[in-house]
Amino acid sequence: MRVKKGGRAVKFGRMFSSLVVSVLLAGCALFGPGEHVALGDRLMQEGNWEGAVAAYQRALREEPFNSALQAKVSAAKGRVAAVHYERGRAAARERNLPQAIESLKRAMSLDLTRPEYQAALA
Repeated sequence: MRVKKGGRAVKFGRMFSSLVVSVLLAGCALFGPGEHVALGDRLMQEGNWEGAVAAYQRALREEPFNSALQAKVSAAKGRVAAVHYERGRAAARERNLPQAIESLKRAMSLDLTRPEYQAALA
């Protein structure tokens, strides 16, 4: 997706992604943890990192001590964080500082282990 001035395309993309994730999760309210994991795996393969995070977190609610599932959540969050980091860098290059700060903060909130995310805000 191309970032337009004013961030309209980005805002629409986020709203659309949120809507898709909500519909997917509402449709699988009767799923057990295995089905949520399968959905998360499929969404990861499709590149829908945010949807995968939501699906894995739903499974994690039912199996909070499942280390393999915790690893999947971390991996998906890492992918989402990387996307936000790149959006933030692109916004900074375009001198869209509010969007850059918002995206970089989101990246940091998802993955605190990456020093470059913190350094980008310094």
